[in-house]
Amino acid sequence: RLMRGAEVPQEPTLVPPVKIITRHSTDTIAVEDEGVSRALCLIREHASNRMRIDDIAAKIAISRSVLQRRFLASLGRTINEELIHHRLKVAQQLLLETKLSLPEIAERAGFQHAEYMASVFRSRLSLSPAGFRRQNK
Repeated sequence: RLMRGAEVPQEPTLVPPVKIITRHSTDTIAVEDEGVSRALCLIREHASNRMRIDDIAAKIAISRSVLQRRFLASLGRTINEELIHHRLKVAQQLLLETKLSLPEIAERAGFQHAEYMASVFRSRLSLSPAGFRRQNK
């Protein structure tokens, strides 16, 4: 309307976003412990590939038990909780943006089985994956 010569409105017109997409560059956690920081990067990049805690520890050359303690001390949560959190985020994104079946989503998100993914959804979000998809259409 402004380009056609309409007057400039007194108040700005605010348009809320449809959704916010978190990019890897903004999805970071500042951690002083270099080993924990490297583990977080590996989780973000490879958790969907069914990466396990032993795989992470081996890649950053720290024993599993030491990494577990340092992770808990730095972040207040376990490596397994972080893996599940990341996989859940991937599954949520796939549920919202694709029409893939639940077994396909579970596989792509890094869950071993669709049933386990559904259990995680229910315990963390109080919704089934299908319920999450319906609620967020």
